[in-house]
Amino acid sequence: SDPLVKLKINGERQKSTTKKKTLSPVWKETFTFPVTSITDSLEVKMEDHDITANDFMGKVIIPIQPFVDKVTVRKWFRLFNNDGVNDGVDRGEVELVLKWRFNVDLVGRKRTGLFGRSLEAAESEPEDDGDDDVVDDEEEMTAEAAEKLAEDKKAAADALAQELGAIEIKSG
Repeated sequence: SDPLVKLKINGERQKSTTKKKTLSPVWKETFTFPVTSITDSLEVKMEDHDITANDFMGKVIIPIQPFVDKVTVRKWFRLFNNDGVNDGVDRGEVELVLKWRFNVDLVGRKRTGLFGRSLEAAESEPEDDGDDDVVDDEEEMTAEAAEKLAEDKKAAADALAQELGAIEIKSG
C-alpha cells in the first residue's frame, strides 16, 4: 500500500504526504484547521494512493468538542466505512495527536487562506514577539498599569478563544 491521509473540518481540506510501500506508515506531520464552533468535527480519511484513482481504506469522524479544554490528546481511532460508520469490517486504526489551541493570528482575519501545515509543536499560548506591546520600556509603566494591561490582554484572548480557535492534528 501507498497510504495517505486526507483531513477536513468545515470544508477546509489538507492531506498528508504519501508513504510508499508500507502497511505501517508514520507521518509526523502537523496540520492546523480553523474551528468556528465546538460542534465541528474532524474527518480523517485514509486512502491507498494509485495513479488513476485512490482506493478508500477507512474513515473516522471525530467531534472536536472534547478537545476544547486545550489538553493534548494522543489516541488511536478505529477506521470505519466511507460514511464514518461502523459496518463490522476491520479497516485498521490511525493514531492522532490532537490539540485545540487559540491562534492569535486569526484575530481580525477572514477564515480562508490562513491555515497551513506547521512543523512546529503546538503551543497552548502564542509566543510574545514584542510587536503588540503598548509601552516599549516596561520600567516606565506603573505596576498597576501593567497589571491592568495583562488583565485586558487575557480577557480579550479569552473572549476570542470562545469565538475562534484552531485545532492542530499531528500524526505519528
